[in-house]
Amino acid sequence: MRERRFHLRPAEGVELIAHDLGGDGPIGLFAHATGFPLLSYAPLLGRLGDRLHLIGPDLRGHAGSSWPWRDGAADVPPADWQGFADDLAATLAALAPRPRPAVIGIGHSSGASALVLAEVARPGTFAALYCYEPAFFPAIDPAVEALIAARTAGALRRRSHFSSRAAARERLRGGPLSGLHPESLEGYLDSGFVRGDDASLLLALRPQWEAAIYASARQAGARLATAQVACPVRVVCGGQTDALARRGAEGLAAQLATAELELIDGLAHLGPLERPAEVAASLLAFLAAVRVDDTPSA
Repeated sequence: MRERRFHLRPAEGVELIAHDLGGDGPIGLFAHATGFPLLSYAPLLGRLGDRLHLIGPDLRGHAGSSWPWRDGAADVPPADWQGFADDLAATLAALAPRPRPAVIGIGHSSGASALVLAEVARPGTFAALYCYEPAFFPAIDPAVEALIAARTAGALRRRSHFSSRAAARERLRGGPLSGLHPESLEGYLDSGFVRGDDASLLLALRPQWEAAIYASARQAGARLATAQVACPVRVVCGGQTDALARRGAEGLAAQLATAELELIDGLAHLGPLERPAEVAASLLAFLAAVRVDDTPSA
């Protein structure tokens, strides 16, 4: 992939880093999951360049993209996920101005949800959507409330500082990210941290910001619960994912009249980062099925 970086300002207090990774074919706009900046997905994106011209932002708060509340603020309000949708729209407007070929939206977890919100806000933005385990929690449900509370608390407890890249790599390999593809792990280390003057690493997505994203998950779910889009949608779920993630994927697939659900055995929620070849094969099969026209349109 050849990469060009752009600085965008989609809203007051937000500056995005957006990436143009090149490639051939329709535009593929990629939306990453919470905590994993775009270049964490290099092993997946590298398998798509023969079929798509890939672009995407580091959503607000991730990598070099700023958060609308200052670092260290004591009171960080819940994040509005519509802001992530706005980040995607700003990236598309800047990196693929009209007239442009058809756009395929590709998203993981909260990024997949942001794609749907972006299409609802501006119908016709996408020719098709590929959503891997979208974060979808529309109901007031004790299990959902417990999950959101656990993720919010877990984010606030997250270790955010490491003495060196080697120390961070060793910790991550032995924790919940132990299954990441080696290139995804290195991409995460490259772009998921800010380097200090003493070679130490600090998480770019601050724990309080991550917690704010999780705290607003049900608010985003309520918006998605009334969403309808006209383009084809493939909602994908890993066969080894947890019950709530699967329920969310199944629920959004049922909500959207143009959606179909695909189950991939052996994958879990981090499938695009752990098993990129299998996710790429699923995505390419979807593109072949929808036969997207890449003729530029006004």
